[in-house]
Amino acid sequence: MQRRNRLKIVIKEKPKELLKLQRNQKDRLLIDRIRALYLYAIGEGQSCRHLGQLIGRATDTVRKWFNLYAKGGLAALLSVENNKRNSGKSVVSAAALAAIKARLDDPNGGFRSWGEMATFLKEAFSITVKITTLWMYVRKHLKVSFKRPRPSNVLQEEGAVETFQKNIGRNSTTASGAFKT
Repeated sequence: MQRRNRLKIVIKEKPKELLKLQRNQKDRLLIDRIRALYLYAIGEGQSCRHLGQLIGRATDTVRKWFNLYAKGGLAALLSVENNKRNSGKSVVSAAALAAIKARLDDPNGGFRSWGEMATFLKEAFSITVKITTLWMYVRKHLKVSFKRPRPSNVLQEEGAVETFQKNIGRNSTTASGAFKT
């Protein structure tokens, strides 16, 4: 009894050619696409599910790759148009990024949180973006992170921090002497 989910595609390239092509790739996505073809060509995986498990990709993703290969061959599989990571436009426009940068550079008008920055984008530019996406985008393009001091304990005595900072130099020598063996 033959399984319905087995692939029925003829790979035109020889396994050695696929292996050589895989080694010459720098993009991880293209490496995985060629690896899936290679594993199918040598008989290692016969279904999209099994190939997906072998290379660590979803079954539907592997199925899409093989459909691309069936329609247009290796050229279609490796084309930039079929690489979704390269085909998308940026969520945040250049003008919005410049406005964020200007507000961050202003000492009196910065942002207190990523949520406040997302609200600013929504109100000023009508851009709705998840906070995690905004965090990744701004960190990548502006190299910015919000750093806040840790909150103080409400029970802490006033002046305790200053006293500790004054005595830290004196206590460090005695503390290190206490641990000598």
